[in-house]
Amino acid sequence: MNTITLNNLPLCHRAHISSVNSEGSMRRRLLDFGFAPGNTVTPVLKSPLGDPTAYEIMGSIVALRADIASLINITNSTEVIDG
Repeated sequence: MNTITLNNLPLCHRAHISSVNSEGSMRRRLLDFGFAPGNTVTPVLKSPLGDPTAYEIMGSIVALRADIASLINITNSTEVIDG
């Protein structure tokens, strides 16, 4: 398994968050949404223009722009979610 940033995870692939590379209010906001180390995240939908992307995290759907998603490191998984 490789560590990549969340914005590079293909749709419907599940991965585990390894770290959040942000500080201050942005870090707190991401952690509040559930983007915390150890949690599982799945990109489920891209907007028609490709940005933002909707992610399933802790039973909720959260949309993040690519520049924000690039602050989140994940352990890439080959596990594909049906759906």
